[in-house]
Amino acid sequence: MPACQALNCRNKQGQCKKSFFVIPNPAKDDASKQRCKQWLTNLRNRKLRFENYVFNARKLVCEDHFTPDCFDRNPVAESLNFLPRCKKLKPDAVPTLIDTATNKMKTEGSVKNVRVKLSNNKLKLKKNRAKTKDDLLAGRRGIGKPRASATVTMVTKHSHPECNSTNQLEHGREDASFISQNNPVSTSVTVKEKVECDEMVPCRVCGHPCSVCLKSEYPRPSQFPPDHYGYCRKTRTIGTMTEATDNGIMEHGDIVVTSVKKISHTLHKEVRSNINESHGKRNPVNGNEKHLFDSHDDDANENDDDNDEVSSLLQIKKFIVFESCIDDILNCLTCNICKCPIERSSTIKEYRGSMIMVSVFCPDGHLVKQWSSQPLRGEIPVVDLLVSAATPFAGQSYTQISQFANFMNLQIQSEKAYETVQREIVLPVVDHSWNVMQDHIFRKIKDSNCFLRLAGDCRYDSSDLNASYCTYSLLEMETQEIVAFVNIKVTETDSLSKMEVEGFRKCMLYLIEKGFRIEILATARHDQIESLVTKEFPEIDHQFDVWHLEKWVRKELLQKSKTTGCEELSAYIKAVCNHLWWCVANCQGDKQWLKESWVSILHHVLNEHSFEGEIVTCAGCSHENLSPKEAREKKWLKRGSKAHNALKEVVQDKSLLKDIGNLSEYCNISNLDVYHRVLTKYVPKRQDFDLDHMNCRTAIAIIDHNMSQNRDKKVDMHGIGVYKTEFSKVVPNMEAKPVNNSKLYKWVAVLMKLCLLQSQTMAIPIETVTARSKGNIASVQPQNKADVVSKLRSRFKVVYDQML
Repeated sequence: MPACQALNCRNKQGQCKKSFFVIPNPAKDDASKQRCKQWLTNLRNRKLRFENYVFNARKLVCEDHFTPDCFDRNPVAESLNFLPRCKKLKPDAVPTLIDTATNKMKTEGSVKNVRVKLSNNKLKLKKNRAKTKDDLLAGRRGIGKPRASATVTMVTKHSHPECNSTNQLEHGREDASFISQNNPVSTSVTVKEKVECDEMVPCRVCGHPCSVCLKSEYPRPSQFPPDHYGYCRKTRTIGTMTEATDNGIMEHGDIVVTSVKKISHTLHKEVRSNINESHGKRNPVNGNEKHLFDSHDDDANENDDDNDEVSSLLQIKKFIVFESCIDDILNCLTCNICKCPIERSSTIKEYRGSMIMVSVFCPDGHLVKQWSSQPLRGEIPVVDLLVSAATPFAGQSYTQISQFANFMNLQIQSEKAYETVQREIVLPVVDHSWNVMQDHIFRKIKDSNCFLRLAGDCRYDSSDLNASYCTYSLLEMETQEIVAFVNIKVTETDSLSKMEVEGFRKCMLYLIEKGFRIEILATARHDQIESLVTKEFPEIDHQFDVWHLEKWVRKELLQKSKTTGCEELSAYIKAVCNHLWWCVANCQGDKQWLKESWVSILHHVLNEHSFEGEIVTCAGCSHENLSPKEAREKKWLKRGSKAHNALKEVVQDKSLLKDIGNLSEYCNISNLDVYHRVLTKYVPKRQDFDLDHMNCRTAIAIIDHNMSQNRDKKVDMHGIGVYKTEFSKVVPNMEAKPVNNSKLYKWVAVLMKLCLLQSQTMAIPIETVTARSKGNIASVQPQNKADVVSKLRSRFKVVYDQML
């Protein structure tokens, strides 16, 4: 195996959980040549000289020789505990930590002596493990003093001939929940001492600590008396299966549990302070979704075992199995003690959500098999936990999945269990993940030392007259990322019309309290928000979205073109709207030029392309001169005609001329409409949610939106762009649109892992929104249902009488 080339370093790739890096190739370019020379000089290896060095991919340097600032790090992923196996060096990283002390291996012995020494160490380690196993067995029989550790002791009735009294069975696993709760034998739980074992090896142990076991002076179970084997049995654990494989007598009330290794994780509760310095510019999240959740941590190997177990729970395949198929497998079993076949009546089944737990007994009462269909995560079946987490991540609700399960008679968790998982696991994980993403966005903005250019818009959870919530979001126009949002409940304001204004005010105050400087704010053409910005935020340049103003112009022209005498105006609607877009795109921030250029359309429609204006640059049309043939074929309007006067009323409208100056920065908030379509997936308008779930699902939609920004365009195998055709309602014709690459949804796997870790550790505190109980939409006090029903009146009285 390749070894580290640094002086006095004995790390080898594959024998330690460290990252190794190839020495730069000097023949690649001049920069790599200089780096290679620095590397070889700092490694101080006499066998590696720059003058005669030949590049070899097997000449590596381990991570111990680099300082922590040499590695690329992602604090967002670190706080989410998403730790990869390998680290990544910065382009200019150089090894500087070299051990110059003489710490070489002793040279008295040859290589053969070294191998003999290693084999002796392995033999010694093997003997120590055997001794640990014997200590474990002795501790279970009461021989010797076990090490202190908390355990659970189950008191069971024993059917051994020499043990008529109740004995205590020690075991290392605290979870005995897979035993039927209808078990007639009573159990009691006490805290005692137990023997810990780092590696449980399947061995012959006594399932019942009978008097023979307790009085035995033999240190090994193989030295038990021959007649004792009739009362002992071997316990083997395979996944969630416990099998009795040797002679043993056990009644239905006996309990068999084996010790298993548990996970000990702790999720980070806040973002670390050392933010990656490489994110100086406000670059958006790249299309492959690696910007947030790919991490390179200097402690990446610390929790590899825990991450591997969590990853295996997600990656392992899961199937829907019929209960009759499980019975067919169980009916094939035979008792290993009396060799009797299994009867269906002797099988005990217990159901917990989507999990089935089976205890199989033979007709003589011997326990043959204890099996569960899935592992547990704490007290929650893993599938129940995964379903509860995946439901909001997929934009679904419990009503939908429960109806789907009922149609198939598929067993799932109850609604109460689902809500418990949502409150204790999913909601805290999503809230923590959104806070981490938001903090990372804020840090990038502060590092760039730039003013914010924001776009804001709202979305109601239903039609405007029946809305319960208003979600107001602010988007950073350079990165197209959502930076802040707030959900306003209708009871927090006096009327529905004030919900958007209140949401806007809260978002702006939140960003200002964070210390951000807002240069431009683009919104729809909203009079109340315009008044609020003028009064409370006068230093902000308030801009309007061009599309909303163009929509108003198109609507007014279309309405006037339907009047008598103005039919000629319909041919100029598209041209006037295009002229507005052209003026905004070419004004370069000059509001006066924008206004003069917009009004010049009144001269153009009269075939007047040179005219007087306040600004010299607007004293004529900017298009090329028309040929005589084009001028004759064009249907020009006549000055003083009804159509021209109608166009003049729209173009010179006072409110339009006042607001057109707010288009000078050419702001476009169409990406907020894209985000609102994503939000509709996770927060459907046909379903009601409380404030906690509204915030959770809105945060999921924002994470999905931010992680899928700037995706590359899809290309075919020849590198040609892929397009799709759609019918446009505005222009009754087919249009071609480029196709983006599909979303990868890598963030879902990260959040699912966090949910599994949260279920085990509960490291993220559980917080609920107190604003949920601020009031009810109803303006009257609740009344007795019977009184309300008695006052029911209808023209269809017969039908209602039958229903009642």
